[in-house]
Amino acid sequence: MEKRIFEFSRLQLWDYITIGLYLVLTIYIHLTFTKDTFPSYANLLIFGYIFGTMMFNYLFNYKSLRNMTVFSIWILFGLYHFWLFKHLENVKEMYYDSRHIAYGLKYSIVVLVIQQIFRFSYIKLTNMELVAPAKGGGTDIFDNRYPNILDFAFFALYVFIIVGIGFI
Repeated sequence: MEKRIFEFSRLQLWDYITIGLYLVLTIYIHLTFTKDTFPSYANLLIFGYIFGTMMFNYLFNYKSLRNMTVFSIWILFGLYHFWLFKHLENVKEMYYDSRHIAYGLKYSIVVLVIQQIFRFSYIKLTNMELVAPAKGGGTDIFDNRYPNILDFAFFALYVFIIVGIGFI
């Protein structure tokens, strides 16, 4: 039986580990950013939380995000990110120059959907799953396939988009 592109499946060990660790990180972020004062490293922390999440999901969670159950859980994280942005939107300490450091939080769901659009487009173009480029030009970490030029092009476009989101 052929596997469907959009399928709801049980979580794997990797999913439990990554979602659990991210939940712990998110609780820490929540406790840090829902009080009246912030630590001196708050801007760096929130930037790392936003950018790190987007890069982690593309580079290390791309296979998990093929599972719509996992994707749905990350959408819930995206809803929290949007709430957190709205919560921090008027906090003057969260500005760097004239730019709000947490701006990228409101685009978490958009970035997740972009990943799915890239995946769907890649499958339609190549009849293979999109994989993340590997460091050193080796095979990807999950599908044991050498990334091709299209994998690199989608990754470059993804990086361009998330960097653009962070600075618009």
